[in-house]
Amino acid sequence: MTELKITAKKGTGFYIRAAATFLRGTDEKPPVPSVILSGTGSATTTVVETAHAIQKQGLAKITRVETGYPTTGGQSTARLAVTLTADWPFPDPSSYCNFDEVRVESYALDLEINFEKGILQGSIELELLAIQESSRLVLDTRSLSISRVTADGASASFQLGSAGRKSEALGEALEIELPKKLSPGEKAKVHIEYATAPDAVAIQILSPEQTQGKKHPYLFTQCQAIHARCLMPCQDTPGVKSKYTAKMTAPSPLTVLMSAVPEGEPKEVDGKRCFYFTQKVPIPSYLLAIACGNLASRRLGPRSHVWSEPEAVEACAFEFSNTEKFMSIGEKLFGEYVWGIYDLLVLPPSFPYGGMENPCLTFVTPTLLAGDRSLADVVAHEITHSWFGNLCTNRSWECFWLNEGFTKFGETRIMGNMNGADYEQLLLRNDCLKLSEDVALFGPEHEFTKLCPQLKGVDPDDAFSGIPYMKGELMLRHLEKIVGQERFEAYLRAHVKRFSGGCLDENDFKNFFLEHFSSEPAVKEVDWQKWFYGRGMPEMPALHSTLAEKVELLFSSLKGGYDGAAEDIKDWFPKQTELLLDRLVDYAREQAAAGKAVEVQGRLNAWNEAFGFDSTKNAEIRFRWLMLALACNDPSRVDAAIAMAQEVGRMKFTRPLYRELIKEPSRLPKAKTAFEAAKGSYHPITAKMVAQDFAKAEAK
Repeated sequence: MTELKITAKKGTGFYIRAAATFLRGTDEKPPVPSVILSGTGSATTTVVETAHAIQKQGLAKITRVETGYPTTGGQSTARLAVTLTADWPFPDPSSYCNFDEVRVESYALDLEINFEKGILQGSIELELLAIQESSRLVLDTRSLSISRVTADGASASFQLGSAGRKSEALGEALEIELPKKLSPGEKAKVHIEYATAPDAVAIQILSPEQTQGKKHPYLFTQCQAIHARCLMPCQDTPGVKSKYTAKMTAPSPLTVLMSAVPEGEPKEVDGKRCFYFTQKVPIPSYLLAIACGNLASRRLGPRSHVWSEPEAVEACAFEFSNTEKFMSIGEKLFGEYVWGIYDLLVLPPSFPYGGMENPCLTFVTPTLLAGDRSLADVVAHEITHSWFGNLCTNRSWECFWLNEGFTKFGETRIMGNMNGADYEQLLLRNDCLKLSEDVALFGPEHEFTKLCPQLKGVDPDDAFSGIPYMKGELMLRHLEKIVGQERFEAYLRAHVKRFSGGCLDENDFKNFFLEHFSSEPAVKEVDWQKWFYGRGMPEMPALHSTLAEKVELLFSSLKGGYDGAAEDIKDWFPKQTELLLDRLVDYAREQAAAGKAVEVQGRLNAWNEAFGFDSTKNAEIRFRWLMLALACNDPSRVDAAIAMAQEVGRMKFTRPLYRELIKEPSRLPKAKTAFEAAKGSYHPITAKMVAQDFAKAEAK
C-alpha cells in the first residue's frame, strides 16, 4: 500500500496532487487502489485537511483512521494515519477482465510442451456469451507472447497492457476488439495463438537431475490464486466458471495429466504423444492443472488412482489407501461426488503447498509420505474441496475463506468420523494455535487478519496464510453451536445444493443461512460484521479433548525437568506429538525472551533420546522439532534446519524455517547463502515469498 508521509512544510494542494497521481495512475504506472496519508505533530492537521479534500473531490473515500503517540527521544508525539480507498474500476479486485459484459462459457486448449525452451505453445479457443451489449473482450495475461487473434474466423485487433491495465501484481490485460457488437445472449468464438514465457510463475519445469528417476524432465502447474493468466489468456477470476477440453502434446514416453477426465488412450505421432481431456463441470481458471513426466499409477479404489514417478508409486499407494473412506464420509456429509474420478498426483518436493484441489486430479506434496498414513488428513481436506471451492466457489479472493473455512471444517469433521469426536477436538485445538501464530505474524490490526480483507490491486499470494482456514472454521463452529450439529450438517448439504456450480460471497452465505434458519431466533444475534470484517483473533471456543489433556500433562512434566521416555507417546496420534512440540516451541520462545534459552537448549538431547525426533520420517514432527531447536538457539541443529528448508519447497515448512533462522542475526548470512543456493529448485511462488521474508528481515 502506498504511503505519503506528510510534513507541515508543504500545503494540502501538493499532497492532493501527489495522491491523485497515485490513485489515477500515469502512462508509466497503473493506479493504486488506496493510499495512506500519515503525519506527526503539527502535520496531523495537514493530514486531516488533505484527506477531507480528496474525499470531497470524489477521488477516494476515507476507509480507516489510526491514531497513536509514538515515543522518539523520550518524548511522545501525536501521529495520525488516514487510509483513502478509490473505487476499483473492474468487476473483480484481482482481475482486469470484463466478465460483467462478456463471459467465457467454455474453452479448448491445444498446447505442446517444449522442454528445451521451457514453454507451452499453441492456441486457445474461447466460446463467449454476451451478458451486456459489448464489442470488446478483455482477458487477463502475464508475460504471454500473443501472435494472432481471430473472432468468428475474422482477424481481430488487440492491445496488450494498455495504460491502467498493467501492473506487477495483476499482469497485462489483453483487449480484443470484436468484429461486431454483441447483444445480450449472443455468442461468439475467439481463437488466440500464443506461447507462455520461460519464467511463467504458473509453471515449474524440473530437469531430469531434479527428479527421482534422473532420466526425464518434469513439468507441473500451479494456477491458484491468479497465475492461470501465465498459462493462457483467460478471465482469471473465481467469479467465472467454464468447461474445457484439451489436446496436450508431449515428448515420448512422458505422460500428461490434467484437472479433467482423460479421453481414450494417447496417440503416438512422430516421437510425440497426444493426450485428450474433457472437463464437463464448469470450473474457475485457478483449477486448471497440467502435469507431465515419467509417471506410473496404482488403483486406490473404484474411482481413484494415485500417480507418481515409478520409484515412489508403491509407497504412495500405501500412504493414501484410505482415500475411498474419506470420499464416502464426504458424500454422507455433503452430498454426491459429481466429478467422476478422484485421482492423486504426488509431485516432486518443490511443490509449494500441502495439496491443491484440482478437480479429478488432486496434487499433493511428497512430505505426506510418512510411512504410516499419519499425514493423509491433507487428502481429507482436498477431497472436501470437491464440494467447497470446486462446486461452491468464492466469488473473489476477498472471500477466500468461503473455500477454505468450509473445507477446513469439513476436513476435521471427516477425521472426527474416522477417529472419534475427541480427536476432532484435538485437531481444533491445534488449529487454534496455528491461527494465533498467523495473526501474530501479520499483527492483530492488519487488514489480512480479516476473514474478508480488501485486496483491490493486490496479489492474493501476499495475503495467503492460515487465517481464512482456521478463522473461517471457527466461525462455522460458532454457527454450529447455535443450531446444533445435526441441523448444521443438514445446512451444509443444503448449502452445496444451493450454490453448486456457482459462486458466492459472504453476503450470499449470510442471507442463505438466515433464510435456512428463519425459524431459529438465536441466529439473528450473530455478529456477522465482526466475524467478516473484524481484525485479529476471534473469540476462542471452549474445547475439551482427553487426547489434548494427555499432551498437556507430558508438556508440564517436560517443562518441570522430566527427560521423557518412548512409552510416553507410544500410543499417541501424531497430531498429539505435533501439539506437544508446538507447546514446547512456545515455551522456548518465552524462555528466550527472558534470557533463558540455554536452559531449554540443554534439554533437547534428552528429549531426542527419549522420543527419537532427530530421526523421524514425519515431516510435520521434523519441522516442529527443528523450529524448537532454532527457538532456543541450538547451534547443533542449524544445519538440519537449513537442509529441510532447502530440500522441501512446501511453504508451510520452508518459510517458517527461514524466518526462524534469520531471527538470530548471526544465522542470517548462512541462511541467506542457503536460500540463494536453493532458490533455483524452488517453485517460483516459494522463491518469491521467501525472498520477501528475507527483505523484511534485512530491512529491520
